[in-house]
Amino acid sequence: MRKQHRKRIKQDHSSLRAKVGELLSDFPATHMGDPNQIICLYSGTYPVHVDYQYRTPEELVPRVKGRNALVFWDRSGELRLWKKKCAQVHEEYAPTSESISISKIDSGPGAFTLTQRYVGANSGKLEI
Repeated sequence: MRKQHRKRIKQDHSSLRAKVGELLSDFPATHMGDPNQIICLYSGTYPVHVDYQYRTPEELVPRVKGRNALVFWDRSGELRLWKKKCAQVHEEYAPTSESISISKIDSGPGAFTLTQRYVGANSGKLEI
């Protein structure tokens, strides 16, 4: 997708995401510093976690987990090329205790809020 179309496409896809299954929750991954990823939890025998990522071709970074990405439509061939690059990646960055710090934990009746800071990224909140 092109950057100028991202906001509209994310809005248009909200109804599509709801049709995939029984949607329990959906929210942007701002707590991870990534507002262009929408996290969805669907009902099933076990809750099903699906990440919808809205990236421009320039934002596609080859990663190990990209090897298993399902591509349903690739008009330009850029996703096919990205998947080939993912197959060549051998190491995956994993956060370490030094790169993540918890700055605040609040809990109340039926709620839990974790405020975290990633080194090199904005802090965010995860509310459960």
